[in-house]
Amino acid sequence: MTRWAQGETVTVRHVWGGQVRFAHPAIVVADEPDQLALFEPVGAVRRWSAFDFETGEMPSPVERSRYFTDALIR
Repeated sequence: MTRWAQGETVTVRHVWGGQVRFAHPAIVVADEPDQLALFEPVGAVRRWSAFDFETGEMPSPVERSRYFTDALIR
């Protein structure tokens, strides 16, 4: 069963402690029963939280840009 169509934009969310701490957009390359392949282009806007090691707190995610090379997430 396919959940997303090829070329569709989805949001990848990383959850810790029941809260979204990191999120970024990705483009669906393939959605197969045994594999989901996503592509994240250069410059994609990401949101993430920075862990404060002194206080142990993790504030709400803030917007940041990605300056790395294109990535294919499998």
